[in-house]
Amino acid sequence: KYAAVKILKADLPWRLVAFGLFPREQVLLAFEKIKAQYVQFGSAYATLFGREQEQSDVGIFFSIAHFENPFVTKDQSTIASIEAIMSIFKLNQPSLNVMGYQDKRLGVLRMIRSENSLRAVLLAGAPEQVVSQNWLRAMMDQGLNPSSLGRMILAPSKTPPMPIQVSSPPICNCFNVTAEALLKEINLSGSNTIDQCFAQLQEKTQCGTNCGSCKPEIKKMIENTFQQKSKSLGLVE
Repeated sequence: KYAAVKILKADLPWRLVAFGLFPREQVLLAFEKIKAQYVQFGSAYATLFGREQEQSDVGIFFSIAHFENPFVTKDQSTIASIEAIMSIFKLNQPSLNVMGYQDKRLGVLRMIRSENSLRAVLLAGAPEQVVSQNWLRAMMDQGLNPSSLGRMILAPSKTPPMPIQVSSPPICNCFNVTAEALLKEINLSGSNTIDQCFAQLQEKTQCGTNCGSCKPEIKKMIENTFQQKSKSLGLVE
């Protein structure tokens, strides 16, 4: 049997991004607590990062997109879920050196927890309110001390307030493999098919070998790169 299906773009204008480091022995419990919050939002996913490194902490990256601003609509169940997320990342404990800014009218929330380096970040609001996530994540990954920035670290700016080497965003969050690294390996690959190239990328970078959520995007990157190469060689118009 056949049924007519119309696919429309989801309108999810309110965003929340949270990421932080947890002791390796506690991260899976925290991860399960975060996944329990999925049902409250229009779209949500979480992934681990840093597990491939020999270090005592493992990171959790959590991203949400929602139909409406819960602070404006005063959706108490969704606000309670946001507070639970803050608690998981220990952002509701001022004694742990937490800085924050909130504008409930605009649905904006920004919170940072640091010690000698960044330990947790939560950014929420319209898409332009979470653009600092890339350089904040870079600061966390590089173990940089944010103390000299003061409250400038809370600014919703795409440009960092201090010199930071910001890599391209990770495509595979599980193993922190960036788009830049993947494109380099794709261009070095001598394979002729998408599947063969993808298998080589998995062997070299481990991308797509854990949760698998990045596989479609990586295969699309391979396909686009192959098409660009064919055009440059005059093989296709």
